[in-house]
Amino acid sequence: MEKIAFGPYLGDFRCEVFYFLPYIRWVKDVLSPKEIYISSHFNRKFLYHGLATEFFPINPMISADEISQKNHFNKNIYKTHYNVLEKDFKSNFDEDNIQFYNFEYNKYKMPCSMFQLKFDRLNFDIRYRMEDKILFIPDRNEKESYLGGVLSYLTTILGNKLVVAGDSKTHLNDKNVLLNSINYHDIVYKELVNYISSCKAVICPASVWSGIANLQERPILSWGNRISEYKDGKYYFNNKKGKFYPKLELNNLIKCIDKFLEEL
Repeated sequence: MEKIAFGPYLGDFRCEVFYFLPYIRWVKDVLSPKEIYISSHFNRKFLYHGLATEFFPINPMISADEISQKNHFNKNIYKTHYNVLEKDFKSNFDEDNIQFYNFEYNKYKMPCSMFQLKFDRLNFDIRYRMEDKILFIPDRNEKESYLGGVLSYLTTILGNKLVVAGDSKTHLNDKNVLLNSINYHDIVYKELVNYISSCKAVICPASVWSGIANLQERPILSWGNRISEYKDGKYYFNNKKGKFYPKLELNNLIKCIDKFLEEL
């Protein structure tokens, strides 16, 4: 097959990084096409650098609706609407000379085995370095009051060496350096991967960011439910620079943070 196409992808960042992108890489390795066309969120084009022959962004309003993105679909986009988007994407090509691949919309079902997915580090130009910074991502997988206690402690011991960032699915919005940016939707995911890839260490509840830190082989401290996915499971990616804990009382987590920072 000389030409293959994927999308349009409407889902969340976690599923895109851990399923959609690795699925494309796997199909590419199997079929060795000359050209690959991808349709996804405009602000995630960077994920496909060096992979896509041409990138087709979906409607920016759909991309901006981050809260409704779940797995590989958007809860506000019904199957009939998705069919129209898919048809529009296909209209860019002569369908006799290209093969289309996609996930079944509205169903969290993989078209291949998890073991067939191909993971690589997210590589692109990192515009700045944060070697002396600790990145704190207050993901909503943890209670806001608990994260407020973590932030208060980190601010006390780290001062201006602490950076708080995240997407719209994080707490402590007034402290988030990205959420308050006027061009938030344009930069948020590339900047977050930038921060994770270049900072001294990451601290966050168990979430997509834990997996990305592992994928980028960064020092990370993470805690919470289903922590085994990141400690030694499917999102571990052989990162030996991580410390992972089950849910802890705040005082116990602070002790773990102290030890983690001492060992950096």
